[in-house]
Amino acid sequence: MINLQVLVSERCIGASIFTVLDIITAANFVYRKQQGTQQSLIDVKLIGAADYQHAYNGQRIGPLDNMMTVERPDVLILPGLIEAVMPAGKIAEALKAYDHWIPTLRRWHGSGTIVAAACGGNLLLNASGLTRQRPVTCHWATEQAAKSLFPNESFEVDKLLLDHGDIVSAGGASAIGQLVLYILERMAGRDLALYCAKLMLIDIAYRDQAPFAMFSPNKQHDDKLVRQMQDWLEQHYKGQIHVSEMVEKWPMSERQLGRRFKQATGESPGAYLQKLRIEHVKRGLESGQTNGHQLIWEAGYEDVSSFRRLFKRETSMTMNEYRQRFGQRFA
Repeated sequence: MINLQVLVSERCIGASIFTVLDIITAANFVYRKQQGTQQSLIDVKLIGAADYQHAYNGQRIGPLDNMMTVERPDVLILPGLIEAVMPAGKIAEALKAYDHWIPTLRRWHGSGTIVAAACGGNLLLNASGLTRQRPVTCHWATEQAAKSLFPNESFEVDKLLLDHGDIVSAGGASAIGQLVLYILERMAGRDLALYCAKLMLIDIAYRDQAPFAMFSPNKQHDDKLVRQMQDWLEQHYKGQIHVSEMVEKWPMSERQLGRRFKQATGESPGAYLQKLRIEHVKRGLESGQTNGHQLIWEAGYEDVSSFRRLFKRETSMTMNEYRQRFGQRFA
């Protein structure tokens, strides 16, 4: 029997916890049916530092087994520990509260436990040193904070799932479903995982997160001059503007401007401008507009083919695919 444990923390993402339980319940049902046995495939436990914890939505989760006294699991799942939209300082405070867990995580991992994380759980992977600079993913809204807190670590936030054998990393909180199915596939075979996916109506295709990402400009910094530049770009991105115009407006070399802008925002001025234009087109597609050329021109791009390639690279979808997936549908 596979021993799987789920680490439950204060202000965790409650849906992540119950998604794991629901899928494992389904997996045990399918296994018993396929094997003609009363024996379950997986023994699942919720563990934590207290008898009960409260999810960020206020719901109480428990009773929990004590993490310090349970036997080492075959698989440990670290679900969403924090809200993805928290600023870096708050995330650092939250992670600090889990320092006492890290020795146990390292000991279990060193003894063969597979550690699988989703959403903010990936940051605990980083904090514990288990990643060893191997890339992980996380919720797209956490990307800037994650890179700020762990500048020497690698993040591939466009990926939904990354498997390094001993650790498995999944994206935003709802990706926990794909993470559990992937663990099932690894440990019990694709047939069982696929049956559970169909039973639970979960898409087993491990696609990218990129289509779901929204550009949220980082203005949580103290550089007033860069904030002026950001405001100017947000007001003028629809025009035929270039970074050279910023050099004229804020006298400094283009290299100095680019370095200062990126240090404050995490983006180069050119990348910032591109993302503003992509968001404009995405909003148009989401609202049901069908004239892609017009949207591209409105966003300040003249080269339609070049923009379409850029859009595909940034979202992992063509504009038409994006419209079909996220656009409004009218009866």
